[in-house]
Amino acid sequence: MTMSNLGSSLGKVPWTVSKSVVLACFVALFARLAVFFYMIAYPVTNESGDLVSPMIFQRGADHRFYLDSLAIYQGSFSDFIAQIIKTFDAPFSNLYKFVTSGPILPMLFVIFRYSSENTLPLSIATLTVGTVTAWLWIVWLDRLQVRLRWLLAFAILPSPIWYQINNSLDTYHALFVALFVLVFLDGEANRTRVAIGLGAGTMATLAKPNGLPLIIFMFIDIILHHSTTRKWLKVAFMTGAAAIMAIFFLFYMTYLISFLESSSHFSFFGVPYARYITGMYESLPVFLDLPLSWFSLIAAKMLYLVGLRPSYGVTPIDIVLIRSAPGLILLPGLLWLLFKRPRRIALFILLFLIPPFLGATQERYLLPVMPIVFYYSVVAFGALQQAVLGRRDYADRIPVAIDTATSKRVTDGDGSGRTVD
Repeated sequence: MTMSNLGSSLGKVPWTVSKSVVLACFVALFARLAVFFYMIAYPVTNESGDLVSPMIFQRGADHRFYLDSLAIYQGSFSDFIAQIIKTFDAPFSNLYKFVTSGPILPMLFVIFRYSSENTLPLSIATLTVGTVTAWLWIVWLDRLQVRLRWLLAFAILPSPIWYQINNSLDTYHALFVALFVLVFLDGEANRTRVAIGLGAGTMATLAKPNGLPLIIFMFIDIILHHSTTRKWLKVAFMTGAAAIMAIFFLFYMTYLISFLESSSHFSFFGVPYARYITGMYESLPVFLDLPLSWFSLIAAKMLYLVGLRPSYGVTPIDIVLIRSAPGLILLPGLLWLLFKRPRRIALFILLFLIPPFLGATQERYLLPVMPIVFYYSVVAFGALQQAVLGRRDYADRIPVAIDTATSKRVTDGDGSGRTVD
């Protein structure tokens, strides 16, 4: 099976590009290069008060944690395994002591010799990965007939650019998720797609724990939506996927526990997490106080997830506004996607967002699937526009996109093509 036979978005990227794609890709590249060189000359402070620049060794985006993890990986392999095993010794006192990241970013630190004296190689690599990922999604959006003005808006979304400059692991994780979506989710399952999808899911999980939902989704999706897949292929995949999930679950269990514990001390819009759980509307009866408080917590987490949140620290107000503004576009798409779409794509997004939703949410956790949410924002705004213009049948003509396993292109309910406004 050659790449040209895949019939996926990824396989068609080099060959089917419109003028809109070329322009949007150029704008994406120009925006990233402009910010890259600007921040070399004029570093910006992050939420911790540290300077962010391609030429400065980064201390934000959990880099301290990844440097500590690198020290663990550089030790003895037998000691590393022993530490994991020891974690599960009663009374489980080690659950908060041995917490390590996946190996991807620590490995990149070694490959590019990242240090305070040598920051540029990794910065250029992260810039390249982020730009290529943006290009892949621009082609995907264009294939769904999204208009140029929306492609240009996507090309300059600030969150992906910001995390690129931070040399954040989220940029590499987003590439693996993009490969998973474009190869496995956006087409019929076959041996090649399953193999690439499982590989992309594994790499995403080696990068961050919330790559594991990709493998879980594949496991469920092949059972539910791919009845024509050969039985031996299903058995082989499910056996391999189950083994991978078990290994990663054991490896990341302490990470999850630590994340949940630290998130319990978090505040959303200045209200402590505990108050949302125990009730924040004391003047109301308990049977109203608790449901309203829990609903408020979910709403607050969704706003934080799309970037509509205050700064965690000392970020300048203009940077906060730039970072938050796209949330006004993304929030309708997230709501539309979760409540209006058929089960397959909604299940994928739901599984992907469960891990961050268990703790403190922010836009970096949405970054890998932000293009999908952005697309449904385009659909939501298009539906609103049509409703204002009196097109009452618009809801029946929403493009199915990647909601079915066999979709090849955007279609209306009557089978005709349509441009997403």
